Formats: sequence, structure tokens, C-alpha cells
Amino acid sequence: MKTYFLLLLLLVNYNLAFAQEIKFEEVIQVDTSLSKSSLFKVGKLWLNDTYKSGKNVIQMEDENAGIILGKAVIKYTPTFYSSSVPATGYINYTIKLSFKNGRYKYEFYDFIHEGSTNEYGQNGSLGLINDGENYLGNSGAFSKGYREKVNEDTQKRIKSQIPLIISSLKAFMVDPKNAINGKDDW
Repeated sequence: MKTYFLLLLLLVNYNLAFAQEIKFEEVIQVDTSLSKSSLFKVGKLWLNDTYKSGKNVIQMEDENAGIILGKAVIKYTPTFYSSSVPATGYINYTIKLSFKNGRYKYEFYDFIHEGSTNEYGQNGSLGLINDGENYLGNSGAFSKGYREKVNEDTQKRIKSQIPLIISSLKAFMVDPKNAINGKDDW
């Protein structure tokens, strides 16, 4: 019995060790003559340009520290049929932009599934989405198969949507001087 218990404990720890938080981050080098302040302003412009309500996305900004912290959402509709459990909802996530002279860093993390509530009062929220094959959250209200299906489906959505947002950021930051000065060739 002790051997069975130890084997089970090792298996659980193995799964926990390999299920990681989904996180996108990178440091991008730009023109070394660009100041932290000018890059900060461009980052703020990008947030306001990219999100419908950029002012609502930005939760904290500190130009002296060169940090903008924001909360955003991706509308989520499952790609699989689920009649009894409300997976449709949102994937909330955190954006952190950090700026130094000649470089900036982006971080996208804390992807949290927020499902809707069905007619029986069941809420389909699963919480933090991990990068593992198995959903390891604490939502015991639904079957393991359902939780894993939503976890896999939300992972796919995150991994297809966030790289597009990152590409948008990189493209916007390519020419910060024009973004700051508002130069358009129209």
C-alpha cells in the first residue's frame, strides 16, 4: 500500500512539474538613441490603438520606472460542442510592458478562463490555464474530460491570438519616432 501511495504521489508531482503557466515574453533591442521615455509613450500609444478601450486596459503606468501594466481579454467560444456546461466566455490576461533606453520587454501572462453561467446556475469558469496536457485547477464541478477539453481549447486560442498581438506590438515599435510625432503618409 505504501508503494502504491508513493507511486501516486510521484505521478502527481510529475504532472505538476511539467504543467507550466503560459507566458510570452521577450526583450527587443531597438535604436539605442531612443530613450526610455519615448519608448514608454509609444507603448502607451500601442495599447490605446490596439485595444478598443485602451484606457480601461491600462491598470498602472509609471513613466519613471518605465512600466505599463494592463489587463485585457480575449472573447472565447469553444470549438467543441458542450450543451450542459457553459465554457463560452472570456480569457483574461495580464500585459506588462517595460522600457529602458534602446530596448523594451513585453510579457503576456496569467491567462484565466472565465466561463458563463448556464440555466442551472453552473459557472463554467476554469481559472488559470496551464501549458500542460491536463487541467490542474481546482474546479471540481465538472468532469475531468470537460476541464481538459476546455484547457486544451483555450491553449490553442491563446497560442493563436497572442502571437498576432505581439506582431502588432513589434510592428508599431519598429519606427517609434514616427509613432510619437504622429507622422502618417496619407
